[in-house]
Parts: sequence; structure tokens; C-alpha cells
Amino acid sequence: MLLALGLSVPQGAVSLLHQVKASLREAILFGSLTPGQRLNERELCSEMKISRTLLREAIQHLTAEGLVVSLDRRGHAIVLLGEKDARDIHALRSVLEPMVVAGFIENATNRQRQALRDQFDRLAASRPGVERFVEERIFFGLIVEGCGNGVAREFMMRLCDRALMLRRAAMFEGRRTLQRLSELRAIVEAIEARDAGRARELCLRRVEQAERASASVFERTRRHDDAMVTP
Repeated sequence: MLLALGLSVPQGAVSLLHQVKASLREAILFGSLTPGQRLNERELCSEMKISRTLLREAIQHLTAEGLVVSLDRRGHAIVLLGEKDARDIHALRSVLEPMVVAGFIENATNRQRQALRDQFDRLAASRPGVERFVEERIFFGLIVEGCGNGVAREFMMRLCDRALMLRRAAMFEGRRTLQRLSELRAIVEAIEARDAGRARELCLRRVEQAERASASVFERTRRHDDAMVTP
């Protein structure tokens, strides 16, 4: 029986490999492929109507991005991030996020600034959960596009994806959803005021809050696991 993954590969000008990668990435970040889940090549090829060679090439790209891990001869699985991964992610965010936001303040055009404000409004109006995940990723994509550092774009978007997977795996979206909106609103206001120092400070504070929330989730998980094995 095939899994109902909801995957599709739309036809268009973009290469088929790019479309397959995008479809899988969307399913990993927002959809039916969950952290730790093994990838069944036969089912994926059948649902997406693609060759196994093309699927494997797409999986190789996603492995390089850190969204998929190799199980050696047992295939591949969606990455399941642990506590050390979380610490590493937040350490990098504390460097990259203030940098790209400051770069946006310095280099973004008026059109890009307006697009960021419009995207934040869509983000604020979105429903908590997958819809908000999607809008938040677009929001940071706009910041990276306007930061003036092409090298930072690839690293920042991969980092955003891993942070999003961490949130999804840890399942603490509900605890911080309103707080994150407040944090992002303050950053947008600092950007509009062209106050780079304030924006950097807010970014660092935002990462610190996320790190504390993540650590709390892992701690609760440990206590739960300990309770389950206690005689």
C-alpha cells in the first residue's frame, strides 16, 4: 500500500531535478515526511512518477543540505535533530541572523523593504502551524535576498530550514508562536528605522529565547523518558 504523501512534481521551465528537490524539501519542512522517517524509494518514485535515478540524485542534494541522512546500506531517512544539533544551530544563528539583518538595513532597496513589511503582515495573519512556518521562511528569504551578501544566502536558508525542522521535531510551536511574532515585529520596526544596532540586539535576543525554549523541550523529553523506564 502506497503512502499518501501528497507529493507532486509540477511541469514548467524549471529543471525536473529542481522540481523534485523542491517537492521533497516542502514535504520535509511542512508536510508529510516527518523527522526520523525512512524514505521508501519505490513509494516516492511511484507517487511522484519519476525514475529512481532522479530521486536518488535529489536525495543526494538534500543530504548535502542536512535535511536527509544516509543509513548506509539501509537507504536514507529524514534527519532527526538532537540536543547538540540544537545548540549548534542556535550558535550559528546568533552569528548569521544579526549579520544578514544588518546587511538588509544597509543594502535593501525601498521595494525590498516594502516587500518585507508586506510579508510580515501575511505572516502575522497566518494560522499557527504549517502555514506560519511557510510564511516565516519566505520572510527570512526576503531578508537574505536583500542583505547584499550572496554567499550568506545559501548558508542562512539552510540554517533556517534546520531551525524549522528543530521546531517541528520538538513540537513547541504553540508555546512561542505569539512571542515569535512580537520578536519579528520589533525586528521589522528596527529595520524600518534603519537602526542596525537595535536590530542586531533583537536578533540575538530572539535566538536566545529560541535556545531556551528548545532546551526546555529536550529537558521535558528526558524527564518523560526517565519516568517511562523507572520501575
